[in-house]
Amino acid sequence: DRVLVTADVEQDAKEKKVASADILPNRSQKYTTKPTFKQIESMSEDEIKAVTNFTVISEYATLEFEGPVDLRGVDIDKTIKMSHKMVEVYPDSEFGDSKPKIGDKLNKPAFITFNNFKLVKQGSSSKFISKLKEMAASMNATVIDVDKRNDSLKIYVEHF
Repeated sequence: DRVLVTADVEQDAKEKKVASADILPNRSQKYTTKPTFKQIESMSEDEIKAVTNFTVISEYATLEFEGPVDLRGVDIDKTIKMSHKMVEVYPDSEFGDSKPKIGDKLNKPAFITFNNFKLVKQGSSSKFISKLKEMAASMNATVIDVDKRNDSLKIYVEHF
């Protein structure tokens, strides 16, 4: 028996070209991401250059970037550091003055939700909330939500 295989040239033209390995961000060993790295690995270079709703998740926090971000060549574990009550993007210890300019790569507006913030211990006083807002403002951030039931604090930053 013979099998005849024909190629549909039009279908092949419609298939996207997956980005080469040197374009891909480094797969994180510490964090979960949305989209997942498996999904990112199947993207074209144009898609990796403008990933929408990019989110990095750890046990301590969720970092949600606003608008499209360029993930080409980004080392997630080197670029983002998350621990209890702390999220750092482009830490000075790693990047110094070499971090991307505002608006490039991950140096963009983002929402940060801190988990297990120990809000219950702090009480619900307006004095405590005011102090949180002052601290956030000193870091060029805005408090969006203080959720004592879920023990989380959500802030917004313009850049890192």
